[in-house]
Amino acid sequence: MKRISIFAAVWCTILPFTAFSQWTHVGQRTWHAFRGGLSLGMNYTLYTGEIPLLPSPEIQTFGEGESLNFQAFAFVEKPFSRSIAAGLKVGWDPMSATVEGNMLEPYRIADGDGNLYPVRRDHTTDYILRYFTAGGYVKIYPGGGPGFFLGAGFSVSFLTEKRYVNNATITEPEWARGAKAQPQTGGLSNTNPMRGSLDIMIGYEFFYMYGFLSPQLHYNYGFDHPIDASYADSWGVHNIRLSVAFALPLYGL
Repeated sequence: MKRISIFAAVWCTILPFTAFSQWTHVGQRTWHAFRGGLSLGMNYTLYTGEIPLLPSPEIQTFGEGESLNFQAFAFVEKPFSRSIAAGLKVGWDPMSATVEGNMLEPYRIADGDGNLYPVRRDHTTDYILRYFTAGGYVKIYPGGGPGFFLGAGFSVSFLTEKRYVNNATITEPEWARGAKAQPQTGGLSNTNPMRGSLDIMIGYEFFYMYGFLSPQLHYNYGFDHPIDASYADSWGVHNIRLSVAFALPLYGL
């Protein structure tokens, strides 16, 4: 029994070092290979500037919007040394957001005695903008990879869905407060079909199983307004993205 216990203790001591040695060997060998993978994450989308509560040049009441969107990308990348890697990505990239505000309506309503009152309503408008995005990027590893990295890239996004849903609730006059209108929905016109953007990222990459796992934080700045019209010419879209990427070596490439 004592001999078995000694054998078990020695084995438990040697096994982690053997596994670590094999792990490191696999990781070193896979680092320089082409790799392909999938990145999943959450996209915090922020609309800045004057965003119309309804997509119409007649509406001069504006707000700002924000929302969370789920995103998914497939990518391939190639390290050229321990310090630099480059890649290409394509994926589903929603940038929808909700805009809220209060607006004086261009009409009045009458009470039971026929007296007319101006109307104010709270508006909640969901701008639904979904894109297919393709782009390239470069990652720099200051201490050598895998490990901490900084990156930047450029993307072009193609608009695949463009619509809005508006809900409104009366806040004035007091006697009509809380009355809701039927949701108003429709397609967006004068939209930009493409959106160019700059992407800046930081992250940390480490060996995981037979590939690489990488939590990442991105900031994405768009150069184009969603709607190409004078009433929305200050509409900016900013994205802050938190994602996790997993890649496996593609030895045949």
